[in-house]
Amino acid sequence: MLISPVPSIELLKQQVGWNSSGKEPLVLTQYTFNPLFSSIQLVGDNQHDGSLQVHEIYDLDLRSTTNLVVLSACQTKVGELSRGDEVVGMNRAFLYAGTPTVMASFWNLDDGATGLLMKQFYSHLQAGMGKAEALQQAQREVRKKYPHPYYWAAFSLTGDVI
Repeated sequence: MLISPVPSIELLKQQVGWNSSGKEPLVLTQYTFNPLFSSIQLVGDNQHDGSLQVHEIYDLDLRSTTNLVVLSACQTKVGELSRGDEVVGMNRAFLYAGTPTVMASFWNLDDGATGLLMKQFYSHLQAGMGKAEALQQAQREVRKKYPHPYYWAAFSLTGDVI
């Protein structure tokens, strides 16, 4: 999920920062044979279908509007190795577009454990913790209920983790 609850791609491009009003977008990851066409699905509007593909993310300028992008769907940190030996995927696309930090997952996720982890993570962020500290504390809390690492260790931060 993106940290910004925005209803359309156009609004995403205009206001990627924190916005506590409105609903969070529905985000699904779609895998295709060409990773540049993998996408997240936001709520559409009259002008956009809601699909935001990796190649479109590369065209965004998120430097001044975004502090963190959270991709909470399954395997969002996974990408494809390109001919130039660079991994192409959503994680890299958001970093390229200028967001300083991306949080993404390495494997398929359990919905209940992931929901609890996200709730705790955002609570700690809002309480003033840094990104890495907030994730680590959320993982500790989830680990109490779900001790196996499958449930609490799927997410990592890339970029500025302070």
